[in-house]
Amino acid sequence: VAVGMASAMGILIGSFEHTLQAWIGQVLRADVYVAPRGFGNASNQSRISRRTQEQLLAHPQVVGSDVAQFYPITLGTLDTTLVGARYTQLPQGAGMVWLKPPLTSPILSETSGLAWVSESFTARFNKRLGDTIQIPTQSGSQALTIDAVFADYGNERGSIVVPLQHTAKWFQDTQVSNLAVYLHPDADADAMRREWARALPELAIQTNTKLRAQALRIFRQTFSVTHALQGIGVAVAIVGLGLALASLLTERRQELMTLKALGLSRRGIAMATNLEGIAVATVGIIGGLTLSLTLGHLLIYVINPQSFGWTLSYQVPWATMAGLVTACVTASAFVSYGVGYWGASLPAEQEA
Repeated sequence: VAVGMASAMGILIGSFEHTLQAWIGQVLRADVYVAPRGFGNASNQSRISRRTQEQLLAHPQVVGSDVAQFYPITLGTLDTTLVGARYTQLPQGAGMVWLKPPLTSPILSETSGLAWVSESFTARFNKRLGDTIQIPTQSGSQALTIDAVFADYGNERGSIVVPLQHTAKWFQDTQVSNLAVYLHPDADADAMRREWARALPELAIQTNTKLRAQALRIFRQTFSVTHALQGIGVAVAIVGLGLALASLLTERRQELMTLKALGLSRRGIAMATNLEGIAVATVGIIGGLTLSLTLGHLLIYVINPQSFGWTLSYQVPWATMAGLVTACVTASAFVSYGVGYWGASLPAEQEA
């Protein structure tokens, strides 16, 4: 059971990391990312003004940008996020990881009442393609039809994406929350970041490489406790296996004495118990790994979607499992050999 739980946790972590890396590689395509300092804080309402946007995008090294504005809204009794987006460099939606591609076209029409929603939104609000949702805005309620569903592992409350022109009109707001800037192929992103950071110290400016590294660092920090729990599970598996073998062989000390009386040496008895311990460990490991595949499937396809509304790709961390198998077999070999060698030295009438 301990092997199964430790391996299943490894499957969950490996699947999440593989999925997140693929998602980051798909959505982070720009060269430089610009946002107000503290933008990630829920209470922060800082925005990039239209004047600052024009100043940044007027740089001769800039060839295009993706722009987004975020509005926290409430549908019924649940909070979610309305996103106004404008794409100028890549075809609109090219950076999305589609779970259900757009029904009409890959471009959100400025005059249409269509919206893209995240997977977590569909799970949280029980919505599907073609359903209509009513969005509260400063200009009144707006009816939108769900045209596509995309993966988003950064917001478990769900997101609704519409053209930026809509949100600018609905909220009378020309500011934006962040900019994804594309540079000329010969431009130096680090030099551009330093130049903009000196000119606009109120903004947080990151290059693509640094932002990817930061996202993965946050992921690993988030799962550091899970890694610790996985290590505890491995330790429990090894210690439990060792204690079980020690108890089993100690109770059978009389059998070991019989083997000794028949002429088997202490080393021979120890080797016999060693092979038996390895065989017992192997059976337990096979059962544990089989259990882990079932638990991993349950965690990824049942518990995770119900808890966060996210679908992960199922990945088995073979290297982690190989390390666990090696540790368990090695521990069982040492314990069974030591107990066998010790038991063979005791007289038959001595109590253990």
